[in-house]
Amino acid sequence: MEGGGPQPAFRLRFTVGAVTRILPVSETSFTASLLPGEYQVSVADLPSGYEVRSITEGANDLRLRPLTVTASSSNLRPFLPLRRITITLGVVRARRP
Repeated sequence: MEGGGPQPAFRLRFTVGAVTRILPVSETSFTASLLPGEYQVSVADLPSGYEVRSITEGANDLRLRPLTVTASSSNLRPFLPLRRITITLGVVRARRP
């Protein structure tokens, strides 16, 4: 959360083909297992007043390019996160007329 404000609860969507996996996010970090594939990553159910500023994995902007999970990088041991996705949220500022 930009500025260190409170983090809202929301859902993170991983979509590959016609299959979508939705994970609730209410903590600052979590772990998930994903099968190999190219996933579109998006945020759902973000409360009013917040906006997504970025979704990244390293230098990869996941709003523009898919998250590629290969057999060698998939979470074969779900309790060990092998990939780090960073989501930056911000507060929507009211526009003045």
